[in-house]
Amino acid sequence: MKSLLLFLIFISQFGFGQKLKKSDKQIIENLKTEITFLSSDKMEGRRTGTPGEKMAYEYLSGQFEKTGLIPKGDGKSYIQAFEINEGKQILPATHFIINGDSLDNKKDFFPFIFSSDGIIKADASPAFQEKGMPWFLDISDNLKDNKNNPHYDLEQAIIKKAMEFEKKGASACIVYNSGTIGDELMFDGKSKINRIKMPIVYLTKNVSDKFLKDKSANFNLDLQVAIGDKKRTGHNVIGYIDNGAAHTIVIGAHYDHLGYGE
Repeated sequence: MKSLLLFLIFISQFGFGQKLKKSDKQIIENLKTEITFLSSDKMEGRRTGTPGEKMAYEYLSGQFEKTGLIPKGDGKSYIQAFEINEGKQILPATHFIINGDSLDNKKDFFPFIFSSDGIIKADASPAFQEKGMPWFLDISDNLKDNKNNPHYDLEQAIIKKAMEFEKKGASACIVYNSGTIGDELMFDGKSKINRIKMPIVYLTKNVSDKFLKDKSANFNLDLQVAIGDKKRTGHNVIGYIDNGAAHTIVIGAHYDHLGYGE
């Protein structure tokens, strides 16, 4: 509602400065109606691709129609759809099964954004690093050794170690944290970091505590990583006034916004 407040302050100052014509008053009332509607809480910030954005473009389409503008969107409508690339997402094919127990994606494990896609079926143990098999990486010592280092980049340290594993013959890297220092690792779909040449996943604390306390144990692993583009659809609202002129003036304005947390 901040934009509405600033608008009303401006109009009130304008009104003190001079007496408004009837036509000016109508313009101001129309603007007030538009801004009040588009900045209302029910729009939830009008984030592109959300129901709030849909309410906004449907409202604007109705206003364009009332005004008599010619539709210039897709087909015979005022709406023109377009895709926005939001980064990457974990695809449904991603799964991890340990000794027959199917893990919950995101709650129990997740692939890193820099992981490659891949399918791994193997028997492996944290105690052994055999060529062609998944290798395990416990990051607890890294966290302990660098707990007072503000410049330590845990993610980069994991990438470096995983690349070493890959060069030595590992087929995948399974990262876990057996210590008490939190790591705050997560799948960051908007990261631009390059992907490495093998799957690399993180087991959350509850899973690593359940399975990996005995590092000499052997595990039957069924892992698939699938990461793909994440997209959403935005919408332009386009109307046209044809007055037969030789040139066309294009007037543009944003009606969508940031929504929640963007």
